[in-house]
Amino acid sequence: MAAHVNLLDEAVDRGVALDDVFELYGVLHALQIHAQAAIDYLLHTCSILGRPVETPLRCVDVLHREGLLRGKTPV
Repeated sequence: MAAHVNLLDEAVDRGVALDDVFELYGVLHALQIHAQAAIDYLLHTCSILGRPVETPLRCVDVLHREGLLRGKTPV
């Protein structure tokens, strides 16, 4: 998430006008695609490992408990 915030800051520095609805939606769409790709990757990983989960957050929790994800414990 922090990386995407940095990318948005860089986009603004390069002159992307986030007050222009078309440019803003372009940036938001790119972020949405990246977020969905991350969610799909997590769910695919849980599926391959044979860990049935109901939600992406449950998948993150399972992967974290098994030591496959590092960082703060998910909420």
